[in-house]
Amino acid sequence: MIDIPEHEKVKIGQMIEFLRKRKWKENKTWTVERFIEGVCSKATYAKLRKFPLKESETYDKLLAKLNLSYLYDAARRNDFLRAEKQCALAFEKENSRTPERLRALIESYAASGTIFEYLTCLALTDSTLSISDLLQIHAWIRPAMKEIVMGQILDALEQAPLSALTPAIQHALVFHTNRNRIQYLFLLIRNERFYEAASLCEELRKKDLTPRETARVRVAKLFLMHHIQPQSFEEEASRLRAEPFFPLLARDWIHICAIHAYFQRDFEKAKPLLMKEVLCEKTFFPAILFLAHMHGSANGFDKRVFYRFPIDHFPVEYQHLYTYFDMKFNHASFDILENYLWTICRKEIKAFYPSSIMARLIHDELRWISEQTNDRTRLYAFRQQFG
Repeated sequence: MIDIPEHEKVKIGQMIEFLRKRKWKENKTWTVERFIEGVCSKATYAKLRKFPLKESETYDKLLAKLNLSYLYDAARRNDFLRAEKQCALAFEKENSRTPERLRALIESYAASGTIFEYLTCLALTDSTLSISDLLQIHAWIRPAMKEIVMGQILDALEQAPLSALTPAIQHALVFHTNRNRIQYLFLLIRNERFYEAASLCEELRKKDLTPRETARVRVAKLFLMHHIQPQSFEEEASRLRAEPFFPLLARDWIHICAIHAYFQRDFEKAKPLLMKEVLCEKTFFPAILFLAHMHGSANGFDKRVFYRFPIDHFPVEYQHLYTYFDMKFNHASFDILENYLWTICRKEIKAFYPSSIMARLIHDELRWISEQTNDRTRLYAFRQQFG
């Protein structure tokens, strides 16, 4: 009789409980008692998550209640292994066929009805999974797919609040590809872990990188210079522009140099760089906000620039600051402008990266309003909150 391998049984027991809990969250009838009815005792169910049971029948019956099964067919399992290795290699090399191969594999997973394949599919497609859930699935799945799922985890962390990168989560992150290491480098920068990022950046620069990977690491280094060594920024930016791989990072270079010049209040240098950014929908925000902030209030903002793209699909915090400038350039009252900054935009500062730039932008706008009204109440309150 074909049996589930001993080394997989505990994993499968844990997977079964993981999926039962997911169903219980949606439907409270999925209690342990009802789930194991007619299959095993509560003590046995608790045991199978820690120790392998001798017979596979218990696992099979519990999986059947989840409309799943174990993949006993060795030929089909080998087919999955081959496809996974191809996907993993394409992912590591950032091959243009990666999405196509991954889609085909996900379709095969979804049609399989088998436990390992179903959970891998879940990790790659279900956006409701928490980062902890993704890490748990990452621990269970076959080795070839671990880096791809780790990429999903990094994507989730990039979309999550900064507080999501807890020490426990950080300790659980393991990378075997330069692609994921580089993505993690940018995550550290976003989370303002600058010295950790600097250490990883130097480590990556010593590795055998592709031109594209080298370009991304150098972009990260330039960003770090902006944050922790601004006096050396211009020198590094000039060196980077002279590199043969510069075309691979030209857009990022413009973005970082624009932010740096804006942050240093070198508006003369920032403006032409930001004007390049607003030509592209991908970089329209936050560049349009910086341009609007630098623009004097005496005359109107060029409508061909300001209204270049619809803003409905951009993050709401961008939309709100954009609306403020739209009202400002259309001569809304100072009371309306100040209240909008205070009640709406101020509360969203932490949603921006880097938040310090947006805090300063809002501060400058509140100061401008106070100069027109001679009322500095909100300006002083803002300074108390944001320094």
